[in-house]
Amino acid sequence: MFTIPYLLDRAAKLFSETEVVGTEVRRGYREISGRIKSLAAYFEDLGVKNRVVAVADWNTPEFFELIYAITAAGGVVYPVNIRLPPEQIAYTLQKSESQILIYSDDFAALTKVFDGEKMHIREVAEKGDEGREPSFEVKQDDPAVMLFTSGTTGPPKAVRYTHEKMLHGALSIAHQLTPCTTHQQG
Repeated sequence: MFTIPYLLDRAAKLFSETEVVGTEVRRGYREISGRIKSLAAYFEDLGVKNRVVAVADWNTPEFFELIYAITAAGGVVYPVNIRLPPEQIAYTLQKSESQILIYSDDFAALTKVFDGEKMHIREVAEKGDEGREPSFEVKQDDPAVMLFTSGTTGPPKAVRYTHEKMLHGALSIAHQLTPCTTHQQG
């Protein structure tokens, strides 16, 4: 089954000691898997199933964990495109219909233009240390991620991806980036 929890379990088994590295933390996939499961249980308790959760942060290990945890809990994650101009970020937050915004210090200003529930990323990240188990009641055709177009020909437009489409897209990119070697017969 092509779901985020499946991918997470597979990575933890095959690459348990491979690390995700940030400026302040290094964690192997086995540890990350446990943290993501605890976070997913926390998000299940919050009732994020089928709700959009916006995450505004740099590409950090905490951001990585949140992407997996929210989708594993049945939520739809909107990784805020922090490269857009401020007015387009505000527009996409409104258009995404996000009900929760998780933000880091660098993006605290977004709380002024967001009407839903606001959570600081450090407070949420602490939930990853609780060792809880989620139910993982997601299917491959459940919505998982919302992204926005760049808005080059008009305002950014939302695109939703299911678990299956997201994983197939990632596999396609990985395949395209794999070096091709050809064997010449001599």
